[in-house]
Amino acid sequence: MTRFSPRRSAHLSEVARPLLCAPAGVSVVRGIVGISLAVMLGACGKDDTSTHTGTHTGTHETEPTGAEWFQVAEHAGSGFLSMWGYNENDLWVVGSDAGSGPALYHYDGSAWSQKDTGSTGTLWWIWGSDDKLMMSGDAGRVVTHDIAAGTFTEEVLSASITFFGIWGSSESDVWAVGGDSFSSSNAQIWHYDGSAWAQWTDVPVEFEDLFQAFKVWGSGPDDVWVVGSNMFTMHWDGASWTYVAPPGAEGTTRSLFTVNGDGAGNVFAVGGVGDGTILRWDGAAWVDESPAGAPQFNGTFTRAGSETVACGVTGTLYRRDSASGTWAEDERGSASPLDFHGCYVDPNGGVYGVGGYLNAAPQVDGFIVYAGDSPPAAL
Repeated sequence: MTRFSPRRSAHLSEVARPLLCAPAGVSVVRGIVGISLAVMLGACGKDDTSTHTGTHTGTHETEPTGAEWFQVAEHAGSGFLSMWGYNENDLWVVGSDAGSGPALYHYDGSAWSQKDTGSTGTLWWIWGSDDKLMMSGDAGRVVTHDIAAGTFTEEVLSASITFFGIWGSSESDVWAVGGDSFSSSNAQIWHYDGSAWAQWTDVPVEFEDLFQAFKVWGSGPDDVWVVGSNMFTMHWDGASWTYVAPPGAEGTTRSLFTVNGDGAGNVFAVGGVGDGTILRWDGAAWVDESPAGAPQFNGTFTRAGSETVACGVTGTLYRRDSASGTWAEDERGSASPLDFHGCYVDPNGGVYGVGGYLNAAPQVDGFIVYAGDSPPAAL
């Protein structure tokens, strides 16, 4: 079991950071104006001059150590970006395309298996209905996996953008959001009605000027949130989208990268630039719950009656105390010198984090960690 205590580099500029910290032989996300992928992808880790690419070398440990992170996977060829689960024995992870197609792994309760989507390009996010998985990614792709049939179907909706987020209330009510990393205002939102995808153009004027839409999540068909660059948030009530300005949004260069909730009235949005931002929707307005000194957050997940977590750069994960409404770093400390992109809480309260070297293009050096009483098999 490896425990990391990396040097954090939160004060590097977001454009300079990927250029200064890229390992030899790895291309990086280009510098841009304003907030872009470089912001989303995070900070340098403990070793700024080395990386590990190639095949998986997962740990052989089979028991958790309590105060340590259980390493499910490390040093993967692809970076890992999102996890979805039906239960603790049915987990799915997506990630970058390191040359042989996007990463897609399934855990069935006893072992992990790699799936061939037949697609190309990075898959950034994943959502599942009763019998289908939908994954969004590069070049405007949405890949649908019919689990029972074992088939994959790819649709290219808007080749000029990346779909960073996808979520649905059902197979006939799915939203996908994204944007063009190198355009100043090209955020898009698309909707699937069960038969066809269509771009949604009836949006607030603030969305028309938005640089990036990063994630979408809802508790049902009439309660959906979208977050993006410049701390953008908008809400769907089943009839229309409404812009909702959080505190500190005016003139900010911060982004909100992920939104998630528990379906019981708790909604959280996280992001930041260098240091972390956490917002909670109290039913009427966004409330700032950002913990002092926390690094940039890239992902969040909450499960009703269980854990609410936020994860980000240098393998940092924070947990929320539901009684006090305060956030504190996990007692295990940093899980990796690399960066989390997403996190997940299983029905038993086990916490997962997925990430890698996120400033590379494509992302590499993927890792998966677990904290809880029932660790999965190593990948």
